[in-house]
Amino acid sequence: MWTAANVDAQDKDGYSVLMGAAREGHAELATILMDAGADVDLQDGQGYTALTIASLQGHARAVQALLLGGAIENINSRDQRGSTALIEASAQGLSLSHTHTRARARTHTRTHARAH
Repeated sequence: MWTAANVDAQDKDGYSVLMGAAREGHAELATILMDAGADVDLQDGQGYTALTIASLQGHARAVQALLLGGAIENINSRDQRGSTALIEASAQGLSLSHTHTRARARTHTRTHARAH
Protein backbone atom coordinates (compact mmCIF):
# COMPACT_ATOMS: atom_id res chain seq x y z
CA MET A 1 0.00 0.00 0.00
CA TRP A 2 1.32 3.46 -0.96
CA THR A 3 0.92 6.53 1.20
CA ALA A 4 1.45 10.15 0.30
CA ALA A 5 4.76 11.63 1.37
CA ASN A 6 4.90 14.91 3.23
CA VAL A 7 6.12 17.26 0.53
CA ASP A 8 7.24 19.72 3.24
CA ALA A 9 9.22 17.23 5.35
CA GLN A 10 12.42 18.79 6.65
CA ASP A 11 15.61 17.14 7.85
CA LYS A 12 17.33 17.93 11.16
CA ASP A 13 18.73 21.15 9.63
CA GLY A 14 15.33 22.27 8.36
CA TYR A 15 16.16 21.39 4.75
CA SER A 16 13.24 20.38 2.50
CA VAL A 17 13.05 18.65 -0.88
CA LEU A 18 12.09 21.97 -2.50
CA MET A 19 15.25 23.51 -1.07
CA GLY A 20 17.26 20.64 -2.54
CA ALA A 21 15.69 21.20 -5.96
CA ALA A 22 16.49 24.91 -5.65
CA ARG A 23 20.12 24.21 -4.65
CA GLU A 24 20.63 21.98 -7.69
CA GLY A 25 18.79 24.31 -10.09
CA HIS A 26 16.01 21.83 -10.91
CA ALA A 27 13.30 24.31 -11.96
CA GLU A 28 10.98 21.60 -13.30
CA LEU A 29 11.17 19.60 -10.06
CA ALA A 30 10.57 22.77 -8.04
CA THR A 31 7.45 23.45 -10.11
CA ILE A 32 6.19 19.89 -9.59
CA LEU A 33 6.77 20.17 -5.84
CA MET A 34 4.99 23.53 -5.64
CA ASP A 35 2.07 22.13 -7.66
CA ALA A 36 1.94 19.30 -5.09
CA GLY A 37 1.63 21.89 -2.33
CA ALA A 38 5.22 22.46 -1.21
CA ASP A 39 5.47 25.51 1.04
CA VAL A 40 7.75 28.10 -0.59
CA ASP A 41 7.96 30.00 2.70
CA LEU A 42 9.70 27.25 4.68
CA GLN A 43 13.02 28.27 6.18
CA ASP A 44 15.90 26.01 7.09
CA GLY A 45 17.91 26.34 10.30
CA GLN A 46 19.82 29.31 8.88
CA GLY A 47 16.70 31.16 7.75
CA TYR A 48 17.18 30.31 4.07
CA THR A 49 14.15 29.74 1.87
CA ALA A 50 14.24 27.78 -1.40
CA LEU A 51 14.32 31.14 -3.20
CA THR A 52 17.35 32.29 -1.23
CA ILE A 53 19.13 29.00 -1.91
CA ALA A 54 18.46 29.15 -5.67
CA SER A 55 19.60 32.78 -5.68
CA LEU A 56 22.82 31.96 -3.79
CA GLN A 57 23.61 29.28 -6.38
CA GLY A 58 22.84 31.58 -9.32
CA HIS A 59 20.15 29.28 -10.75
CA ALA A 60 18.07 31.75 -12.79
CA ARG A 61 15.50 29.21 -14.02
CA ALA A 62 14.90 27.86 -10.52
CA VAL A 63 14.58 31.40 -9.15
CA GLN A 64 12.04 32.20 -11.88
CA ALA A 65 10.05 29.02 -11.18
CA LEU A 66 9.99 29.76 -7.44
CA LEU A 67 8.89 33.35 -7.97
CA LEU A 68 6.12 32.28 -10.34
CA GLY A 69 5.15 29.56 -7.85
CA GLY A 70 4.48 32.02 -5.06
CA ALA A 71 7.87 32.74 -3.49
CA ILE A 72 7.44 36.38 -4.52
CA GLU A 73 5.97 37.00 -1.07
CA ASN A 74 9.28 36.15 0.64
CA ILE A 75 11.69 37.84 -1.76
CA ASN A 76 12.77 40.23 1.01
CA SER A 77 12.70 37.67 3.86
CA ARG A 78 15.93 37.96 5.82
CA ASP A 79 18.07 34.99 6.78
CA GLN A 80 20.26 34.82 9.91
CA ARG A 81 22.95 36.89 8.18
CA GLY A 82 20.42 39.64 7.36
CA SER A 83 20.57 38.90 3.65
CA THR A 84 17.60 38.40 1.31
CA ALA A 85 16.97 36.39 -1.87
CA LEU A 86 16.89 39.66 -3.80
CA ILE A 87 20.33 40.65 -2.48
CA GLU A 88 21.76 37.20 -3.24
CA ALA A 89 20.28 37.14 -6.76
CA SER A 90 21.79 40.54 -7.45
CA ALA A 91 25.18 39.40 -6.13
CA GLN A 92 25.04 36.45 -8.57
CA GLY A 93 24.22 38.78 -11.47
CA LEU A 94 20.62 37.58 -11.80
CA SER A 95 18.09 40.12 -13.00
CA LEU A 96 14.72 39.57 -11.37
CA SER A 97 12.89 42.65 -12.60
CA HIS A 98 10.95 40.94 -15.44
CA THR A 99 10.19 37.80 -13.41
CA HIS A 100 9.36 39.88 -10.33
CA THR A 101 6.84 41.92 -12.34
CA ARG A 102 5.24 38.79 -13.87
CA ALA A 103 5.06 37.07 -10.49
CA ARG A 104 3.47 40.11 -8.83
CA ALA A 105 0.87 40.29 -11.61
CA ARG A 106 0.15 36.57 -11.26
CA THR A 107 -0.21 36.87 -7.47
CA HIS A 108 -2.52 39.89 -7.88
CA THR A 109 -4.66 37.99 -10.39
CA ARG A 110 -5.00 34.99 -8.03
CA THR A 111 -5.86 37.21 -5.06
CA HIS A 112 -8.37 39.21 -7.10
CA ALA A 113 -10.02 36.02 -8.45
CA ARG A 114 -10.43 34.61 -4.92
CA ALA A 115 -12.07 37.82 -3.71
CA HIS A 116 -14.86 37.53 -6.27
